Amino acid sequence: EEPVSRGLRVERVIRRHDAGLDGPVGPPLASVPLGAIVTVTVQLSSVDALHNLLVDAWLPAGLEAVDPNADGGLGASRSSRGGGGVVPLYAAWGSGCWWWRCTAFSRETRPDRVTFSASWVSAGTHSVSFEAVAVTRGSFVLPPVKASCSLEPEILGLSASGRLAVVDPAAAAAPLPPPPPACDPACSERGRC
Repeated sequence: EEPVSRGLRVERVIRRHDAGLDGPVGPPLASVPLGAIVTVTVQLSSVDALHNLLVDAWLPAGLEAVDPNADGGLGASRSSRGGGGVVPLYAAWGSGCWWWRCTAFSRETRPDRVTFSASWVSAGTHSVSFEAVAVTRGSFVLPPVKASCSLEPEILGLSASGRLAVVDPAAAAAPLPPPPPACDPACSERGRC
């Protein structure tokens, strides 16, 4: 359940999708109504520039990823938020990002996971997001998101795992409970008090 960070920190948040705002709203969710659309946001942080980054965002069995390339896909107009859209050259120049050193993620969507890849990622924090639909009722394991450099396997990050419930549409989506308070760094339990 605890995240793993070996040169790369990975965090995942599932929030309700608002079609009017074309993005996530509200707190992180622990349960989702059947048929609801959610936005899954993955945040990646590294102090170093990375090469050949691969991010596998597996979904719990109750959710299915929405393919932005399919007819009527929600993410078709959102290429700027991690969908791997093409950056016009003039936009790259104006942002201080040259075409050979821009962080750009390409995306592959499957029903059970979404994979993002980038040949180069600058140091700092980056986020990618996608939509998913709650398709099956039940309580499901939320597998960790894995990010790694394909040519440097020692650089790895896993998000925390957990559970996600898909409930009847009449039930309200429940936010995640607050995290436990952090313990004193001098604690001999290594952060678990």
